[in-house]
Amino acid sequence: MSEWPMVSVIVPMYNERGYIERCLDSLLVQDYPGEYEVLVVDGRSHDGSERIVREYARGHPRIRVIDNPYRRRPHAMNLGVRNARGEVVMFLGAHSESPPDLLSQAVRTLKETGAECVGGTIETVGIGFIGKAVAAAVGHPLGVGGSKYRYSKKAQYVDTMGYGVYWKEVFDRIGLFDEELDTSEDYELNYRLRKAGGRIFLNPQMRPRYYARTSLRGLFRQYFKYGWDKVTVVRKHPGAFLWRYRVPPLFVLGAGIVVLLSPFHSWARYALLIGGGMYLLALVVASLIVGIRRRAPYALVLPLAFACMHLGFGLGFLAGLVRQWIRRKG
Repeated sequence: MSEWPMVSVIVPMYNERGYIERCLDSLLVQDYPGEYEVLVVDGRSHDGSERIVREYARGHPRIRVIDNPYRRRPHAMNLGVRNARGEVVMFLGAHSESPPDLLSQAVRTLKETGAECVGGTIETVGIGFIGKAVAAAVGHPLGVGGSKYRYSKKAQYVDTMGYGVYWKEVFDRIGLFDEELDTSEDYELNYRLRKAGGRIFLNPQMRPRYYARTSLRGLFRQYFKYGWDKVTVVRKHPGAFLWRYRVPPLFVLGAGIVVLLSPFHSWARYALLIGGGMYLLALVVASLIVGIRRRAPYALVLPLAFACMHLGFGLGFLAGLVRQWIRRKG
């Protein structure tokens, strides 16, 4: 194995005209001493983003465009792995930017830790007033629970990783991404990796940037989809149902039951008042702390962003359970 093995950076893309240039520009100025390539796997975009990438590819031989006729993200990631020439495979979103030392930090961390997968703490960036509130929520423990790659400043082994960097041989051992999923495909793969004895290491000095959703509606839909797909993951891997995934659906289910019973039972009204008050207090206190520390007026919207994430995931998970029950009955 060479000191600096070849790295294949895989970027799934679908209609990312507003972001893909920043993503590619950041990848073209990496300080990595070895060889690397950038594989943009396009899901047949119709907003002109594919044309932009092909123009980049004409001027930069390290960029390749791969067609993804399935359009879905797990298919894109698998196509990227199959076409990758490197010993190391890195996944990035088209909504991302990479600091110049990201590749070199990643390979160094892989070698120093002996882990099968490494990654960094994602710096979530917001555009506009609402976007900044969304970014703050996505990077806060109250919003994402134990997903440490979203906020942790401590180097440590973790259970999953966003924008993971893998030795390519890992995919020969445990298989590719689950194409039944639209989201959570990285969590499902990382669960299989850990069950096979692999380790995942978080290096907070690696700081890829991610551009968050710019609306509360988009945030809600994103987390609804996360909850929806998590049901499929849990069906296949019951051990993957961690407490941070149980709390939102239990909260939504409990709140719904209490709301329905409150006109008929006094205990339900008290539960609604006390439980709802404690939840709102937690949202407000967390938002105030963020607002004071960052001197951020967008903290006024932060309680709504937290609620969109909790309710979106919880409702999505419950809806996914209903879908699964209907399929079994059918």
